[in-house]
Amino acid sequence: MPPLLDAAVPIYELYGQRDALRYHINYDPGTHNFERDNREAFYRMLGDFFYLGDKQFDWREIPSEAEVKTAEELNVPLPADNRDFHALAVQLSRSLPVKPARGPSAQQPLADWQRDRRQVLRKLVRVTEADVRAERVKEEAMPGGRVVLWKLEVADTWTVPAVELIPDRPRSAALVFADSGRKATTEHVAALLHAGRRVVAIDPFYLGESKITQRDFLYALLVAAIGERPLGIQASQVAAIARWMAKDRDIGAVELVAVGRRSSLAAMVAAALEEKAIGHVTLWDGLLTLKEIIDRDLTVREAPELFCFGLLAQFDVPQLVALITPRTVRFSRTSPVASAPAGSSQNPRSPRP
Repeated sequence: MPPLLDAAVPIYELYGQRDALRYHINYDPGTHNFERDNREAFYRMLGDFFYLGDKQFDWREIPSEAEVKTAEELNVPLPADNRDFHALAVQLSRSLPVKPARGPSAQQPLADWQRDRRQVLRKLVRVTEADVRAERVKEEAMPGGRVVLWKLEVADTWTVPAVELIPDRPRSAALVFADSGRKATTEHVAALLHAGRRVVAIDPFYLGESKITQRDFLYALLVAAIGERPLGIQASQVAAIARWMAKDRDIGAVELVAVGRRSSLAAMVAAALEEKAIGHVTLWDGLLTLKEIIDRDLTVREAPELFCFGLLAQFDVPQLVALITPRTVRFSRTSPVASAPAGSSQNPRSPRP
């Protein structure tokens, strides 16, 4: 309450109406309610403003229990075919996105189409280009290489924890993250190391160590309320770290590996917008269509960043894959095998652009 009053009082004083600012703290029952104590506080305010000096005005509430109807009395039968919000969403999503995926017979050259659509995607998810300031926290040896723990500051705003595993003679590099955090990527990291890749495993915004432990979905709603997108924050972090890896280590484009539907969507958006630093993309248990969010009736509590306003109206997975082309996007529904040879993929499923 004090910060709210501190902000409001000067405004009322500008109009010479300091006494018109009212507040009431409810202790009985002290919950989010509009029960008798709160109602009578409201009545007292009405009396001061509309019945000032009227001795007949009584702010105490009159008995009204007999006027309250029962749930049975208020029940109104609904039509048998009445649609709820989920059914309406499923119906409306059938015609989305408004523009189909670009087919091989499209008249516009692919590069021109990609340039135009990237501008739309960037604006829609609020992705920004940011620099990374890396702080080496710890370094130690591991069998056949070394491990470095990093604290990565992105755009002087976000801190992303990272662990880098470096084999003795790395041939390429991969950036890995997962819905359940980087600790859940053990098998994926092992397979990449076996294939001779340098691996950086991160926990972007909302995931792993960067997860908000209580009511995290409320922060997503707050971020969206000021015009940002949690999905855009994640994609911006992933793209920035990929650029840091490619430039700092002079290794060219890095492979992006994401585990889970939340991470996979952020990976696709990041790869669609970052053409140079991100190379091929591998998605484990990712969404094959954004309509799965609606069909499965997911909630913002389960995956806050998937609820990106306006995204499905313009892009589904095939459109995002088309933006990543000619780099490949591989989809898989199984766990990797640590001994898998480089470039292999189990049960790949990739929507065609």
